[in-house]
Amino acid sequence: MLKDTHLHQEIHEQPQVLSALIDRELRHASDLAAVMRERDVQLVVIAARGSSDNAARYANYLLGSMNGLVVSLA
Repeated sequence: MLKDTHLHQEIHEQPQVLSALIDRELRHASDLAAVMRERDVQLVVIAARGSSDNAARYANYLLGSMNGLVVSLA
């Protein structure tokens, strides 16, 4: 049955995992955003390889589209 697969279990764990990640890392993200504003960051270069490329593309969207920064993927 599909519900017994590892993939199914991981998919359904995502909301709780993401919520815990946000709770744990929100302060760090806020601190980073404050430093970026303070330094007037206009350009971000992201280096990623392999599966980290997916996270880099998401960061590209968040930093670029949502925050108006120029973002380049190395």
